[in-house]
Formats: sequence, structure tokens, C-alpha cells
Amino acid sequence: MRYLVFVLFFIGFYARVSAQDTVLVYFEFGSSKLSEESSNVLGNLSDKYDLTSVDSIQIIGFADSVGRIAANLRLSLQRAKTVEKACKFTLSEVNSIALYARGEGTLADPQQNRRVEVILYSKPFIIEAPEIVLNDADPRCFFVDFEALEYCHTRTVKKGKKETVMIEAMDVEEIRERDHYYAQKDTKGAVSVRKVRWTMEKTGMLWWKKSRWVTSIPKAAFDQFYFFTLADAPCDGCKETILTQDTLILNKTAYYADRFLTDNLQIKVRFFKQNELKIRAPRMYVDESDAYYLNWNAIAKEFSPDEIDRVNWETKLGKRKQDYYFSEVPFKGDQMGNLMRGRKTTECRNVDTGGSGRRWLGCGTRWSDVVVGFQFNLDAGAFYQIDTVTGFLALGISHTTKKGYARLMGGMNTFAGFYGSASYQYHYFSFPFQSLSPGNKWSSASETKISSVYGRLYLGAEIKTSSNTASLSFFEGNLHTGLVVVNAHEGSFFPRFYLQGGVGHDFSNGIERTVYPLAQIGCTINISAFKLRLRN
Repeated sequence: MRYLVFVLFFIGFYARVSAQDTVLVYFEFGSSKLSEESSNVLGNLSDKYDLTSVDSIQIIGFADSVGRIAANLRLSLQRAKTVEKACKFTLSEVNSIALYARGEGTLADPQQNRRVEVILYSKPFIIEAPEIVLNDADPRCFFVDFEALEYCHTRTVKKGKKETVMIEAMDVEEIRERDHYYAQKDTKGAVSVRKVRWTMEKTGMLWWKKSRWVTSIPKAAFDQFYFFTLADAPCDGCKETILTQDTLILNKTAYYADRFLTDNLQIKVRFFKQNELKIRAPRMYVDESDAYYLNWNAIAKEFSPDEIDRVNWETKLGKRKQDYYFSEVPFKGDQMGNLMRGRKTTECRNVDTGGSGRRWLGCGTRWSDVVVGFQFNLDAGAFYQIDTVTGFLALGISHTTKKGYARLMGGMNTFAGFYGSASYQYHYFSFPFQSLSPGNKWSSASETKISSVYGRLYLGAEIKTSSNTASLSFFEGNLHTGLVVVNAHEGSFFPRFYLQGGVGHDFSNGIERTVYPLAQIGCTINISAFKLRLRN
């Protein structure tokens, strides 16, 4: 008897488990063309099912009984081929895809017979070890690991009749070196704490095929508590006893960086738009029901979505492109902002974590200041005016915005006289030099450095004065246009080289002409920068 128990245990311990799911696609009478609804069903396979666990697929075509038997058999085969072609790229990693034509179906409703069945057979998997269930988790506190969730992609998939949340995570310390748990209720309402079992697997396809940590959690458990750690509380009040309470302290929506999606993006610099990137993301990693935003501060979780850029995903039809989402997003200098998305979270009110850096439950305060940056510059150049070329060297202060550049400076000219200028330039067209490179192709967002050097065409207005005894003095107003090469990197030593030309008028009447042509060339050297806090 003991040996029988051992054998049964051994069989259960290494049991091979498999399952199957069936997707139905319907057609119009006499047609093998996919409707928009059917195309959406096939396009969303990766969103609703765990295709990484699918070993083989059967695609079975049917037809109604109207017409000749041979014609209906051909029609059912054509429908199966249409479905195979529509989802061939999505299912490219599946080992085996078999097509069958069954001809006339046997269901009472003719419309139900005008269908194709896509049967997904899961790979058998081995249960290598029993789950670890903690019976003594109380009175320890649990903390939803929002920090680790930033490195995860989650989606609900069907395994047989059960809904589970499949989690793919980047190979980072937050996943690799922490013990995570989830809580599950039984039919009697009792709560048990179970350890999350991560396994390393290759998931995805094309450029997003990588080795990742993978696990699955029952959907009901994930919806309530995500996954969490057991540790000491980071602040007073940020705790609860999981086995005696079903609610968290304070539920709200906060915004977190989706580092997983960012790691799987590809980018390309645009030419015809100022400071803008094209991005594309795997469709399987974008949640169509969720809103994504772009923010340059990944720690500020309580921004207003109206104050930042929303990412508008688009699809493009054509070969292979239906599995991508595309968007156009801004960048600053050489940085693309963080992709943020809303998530239910908890917080401690008006509690400071003391700068520990661990943002478990949103403890802490935030600043909402408006900061304006200025730069101290040294400008060197020369200007042409009334058959005279005059050089200058001047110190100044400048302020740069997305579309404009304002500058005030004073110094001396090559005739040992005073030189001063106050100007504003409006940049009506800007292009990154990187966009002109043959190497400007789709590349990984996490590995590609965006060039901070770009060109700008601008229109400007300037008040300028120059005085000396050896040459003509003037007090000039001018309008000009020009081209500037800008290095937007914050630490750049030479941020601007420019060439401009226009027309001027001397208000002091030192120059006899009412309007005269002028030109100027120069460069700017950064000395230092400072910021003003305008409001708190």
C-alpha cells in the first residue's frame, strides 16, 4: 500500500498537463472573406490567450448545406486558408499548424455552419514542485510591490475555463532578488498566502523576443492585491493584516512608469516634426483599454493627465505591420520621456519616508513648482553692415523654449567700443541631424541614444547698438532670418552656431539709409546655468 501511495504521488508530482481553447470565426453566405469583426477576433488572439504556451493549432473550415457538396468542401478549405493567412504572423512561433476542410456542417443554424474553428492546443507542462503556502503570514504586513510592477507586463489569458493573469517581467533586481506572494480565497472565504513561482523563459517574437521571468496568478487574486512582499512597514499606518481585512488603506489611481513596454519599444527620429520621435510597440504589450502618457519625471505619480502628453496609438495595415502599434511622441534634448499608465494603488497621507527611496505604498509628498531655466553665455562673432565687418565678444543671459530663444548680452567690439544686443528668435522649423543619417532606422529605445544636435530655421527681431570713435556708431532695430545648429544636451560647451541675414534701421540716424541689409555669424559658449522657481 505504501508503494501504491508513493507511485500515485510520483505521478501527480510530475504530471503532464495540457489544455485546449477554441476560437470561432464566422463568414457571410458563400464568402471566404473576413469581416471586420472576424479580423479583430484574430488580431486579438495574443491579447486573450497565452500563445507562448501553444504547441499546435488546428484550423477547421465549415460551410452550410446550400449548394453542391463538392463546392461547399472547397469553400470550407478556402475559409480555413483565409484564417491561416490572417494570423500566420501572430502564430509564427507555433510548432505545428494543420488545416482541415470539413465541408457542410451539421448544426441546425446555417449561419453557425459558416465558420472556422481555431483550436489552440497548449504545450504539456510539468508541475515540478508543490506550491508554497504560508499559514503563518500574520501578523506581518504585506506591501504591494509597485516598484517591481513597473518592470512587468500583465494580461489576462484563458487556460481552459479559468482566467489567469500572465506576468512577463524584465530580468531586474526587483524581480530576481525579492520573494513575492499573492493572496487567494477559497470557496469558504478563507485567505491563503502563496509564493509566486517565477521561471525564466523566452517570450515574444522579432525584436521583442527575450529571456524574461514568467509566472501566472489567478485573476481574482491579482485584481485584488496584485503581488506583494512581506516586510516591515515603511511608515506608520501603511499596513494591514491580510488574513483579517479584505480592503487596502486608501485606493486611488496613481501613474507609474511602464518600464517593460519602454524596454520593448523601437524608435526612429522624425525629420519634418520638431523634437518628435516615431515609436512602435508590440501589439501584445499594449493594453487598448488603458491610457498611456509621456512624462519626464518617473517618480511624480500624481500629475494631471491634462498637463502632459497622451500617447495616441495607431495601427497600420499591410504585411507584418498589424502586430505593431505606432505613435509619435516628443523628446527633449536627447531624452524621450517615460511612458506612464494609471494603476490602482494605496497611499499614506502626509507621511515622509525619510528619503529611503523605496516607494512601496506611495508614502511621501510631492512638489508642484514651475521651474524656468536660464543660461549664462559668452557669444563671439562678427556682423556685416554698410560695407563694414565688425567682430564682437559679449557676455549674456538667455532662455530657450521649444519654439523660441531670447537673449540679452553686452560686451565690446573689435574697435574697443561697446556692443549690446537684445533679441528674440522664433523657430518655425527644426530637424534632428540624426534624421538625415542612413542609420536612422527602427532601433531599440533602451539601447539607442537620441542625438541632441539638430538644425533650426528661425525668424527674429533684435535691438542692437554699437559705439566707438574709429567707426560708425548706431542704435539699430532689425528683422532677420537664419539657420542655427543647436546642441541641446544640457552640458554642451558649444550649444549654438548660427548664420543669419536681414534688414535693419538705425534709430539714431547715424546711418543715412532708411533700410539696409545686414548679416551676422557667431557661436555661443555655455558658462553656467541656473533655474528660477516661480511658484510652489
